[in-house]
Amino acid sequence: MISIVTPTLNPGILLERNLRSLVLQTAEFEHIVQDGGSSDSTADLVARYAGQYPVRFYQEKDSGIYDGVVRGMAKARGDILAWLGADDFYLPWTLSTVQQVFARHPEVDWIIGIPTSGYNQNQVVKVNGLAPVYLRCLIRWGWCCSGRLGNLQQESMFWRRSLWEKSEAPSILAGYKLAGDYHLWKAFAEHAQLWTVSSVLAVFSTSPTQASRRYMSKYLEEMGPHAHGARAAWWGKALRDIASVLGNHRVLRPEAGLAEGS
Repeated sequence: MISIVTPTLNPGILLERNLRSLVLQTAEFEHIVQDGGSSDSTADLVARYAGQYPVRFYQEKDSGIYDGVVRGMAKARGDILAWLGADDFYLPWTLSTVQQVFARHPEVDWIIGIPTSGYNQNQVVKVNGLAPVYLRCLIRWGWCCSGRLGNLQQESMFWRRSLWEKSEAPSILAGYKLAGDYHLWKAFAEHAQLWTVSSVLAVFSTSPTQASRRYMSKYLEEMGPHAHGARAAWWGKALRDIASVLGNHRVLRPEAGLAEGS
């Protein structure tokens, strides 16, 4: 089973897109909405969807998004884990594809989909042209960030519970307010290879009000020295694309049923 955690705090109507995307899923899963004390209509909105798919709502005061994620994960019952932002969403095939990949590949502990972002007038506006290949050593070294090789899309990630536990994820996330996922991926890479699935799995909704944009200096500070220096994003993307072309045999293809390469 797959457990999805969505931390919330006054997300407003944006949460409905998230909930609608979960209604369309056909895999065995549960959705945990972990609310930090919203004063808007979040509780009522989730209640309206409660009879349509397996969703549970919890409201507890927390210290931020990562505290909400950790609280939600502590309630999760699934073998496969992920978290999905309140304003982000899955595609209709997402969880069935994820379930299939993990069932067919017991050696795989951590996967990601093709990066996809932006949502405007009911249209996805940006999909990466390649299924990126992410080298484990570069994730460990902290090179997967916007100024270097590009960020790893958290919304598209899924991992086994055993990886979450081995990495001591709750302890890692407890130390950050904005860049916890960056440090969590570094910890995951100490134990597992990140495999790319040749499919779009989630959409990251871009917004100028996102915390990582509003508090960019604090975000970079939390990321540490690897995030600083020349902001040569174009060079990082070029390196990533070259690696993806050369290493395309390392992409998991759900329709083939086989993980090629090593």
